[in-house]
Amino acid sequence: MPSNPKVETAKKLLPFVLAGVAVLGLMNTVMHPNPSPRPDFGITINPMYGSVQQGEETTTQVRINGFDGYGDNVSLNANGQPSGTIINFNPLMKRAMPWFASTVTINVNSNVPAKNYTINITGNGAYNGIKHSCDYTLIVKPNQPQGEQPQIRILFPVNGTDIGQFQNVDGVAKRIPEGYQIWHVIYAHNPTNGFYPKVQINPDRSGVWSIKDVDIGNRNNNGYKFDIIVLLANESAQKEFRNYFYESNIAGGVWPSMGQLPVGTKEYDTVTVTRAQKPMTK
Repeated sequence: MPSNPKVETAKKLLPFVLAGVAVLGLMNTVMHPNPSPRPDFGITINPMYGSVQQGEETTTQVRINGFDGYGDNVSLNANGQPSGTIINFNPLMKRAMPWFASTVTINVNSNVPAKNYTINITGNGAYNGIKHSCDYTLIVKPNQPQGEQPQIRILFPVNGTDIGQFQNVDGVAKRIPEGYQIWHVIYAHNPTNGFYPKVQINPDRSGVWSIKDVDIGNRNNNGYKFDIIVLLANESAQKEFRNYFYESNIAGGVWPSMGQLPVGTKEYDTVTVTRAQKPMTK
């Protein structure tokens, strides 16, 4: 069967056509390369909500993460908080290389109405007008009437007691407000001059609580003074205590002192004792 001259010509030209298409594609890639990702940052907040009684304060944490080479300063501000609420950031501004965290302290005036509020936290990039934000829910609870204030006391040991390294601690706790928890903390006067969270206290139905064999200092601390403290902690302070135990466990059971108690705690009773060779027994 005779060949078709047009078909034969097309076959001969096909390699040249394909080569031309490839060259055009390469030229387009060179002339119009894919743009590099724009440096940017993200913002998150944890916890995303918190409760506080009127006249008190709570804390949360904002984290700024830079990506794709972002390295400029990011400043923080808040909007939407009720009148009478003061919000502080520490730090207020920092370079996101590659990230930084800012502690947010929210102080609520006693006149702020008890309700839920949505606070918008915004990160403002120093250049190019980049902004990102996240929301925090503030739950303001009514303050308790004076006649219904919490009653939290240590019954044993008493002030001036000589104790051993391991000591039982007993007490009572009544009228605990919703969202709060009792914590037992030891303060070492020396050599560390710091706070050591111990346990969360759960009273029975009558309000009586007892903690067995609390370790107070180490075996070399005879003669040193310690404060046995019971306090109330709001939700953000409870989170800080839990983080303390988590990080100490991760570090292999190393229990460093806290230089100060978390924001959102209130001491209700303190007993000062002394470590001694022959402790007083109950």
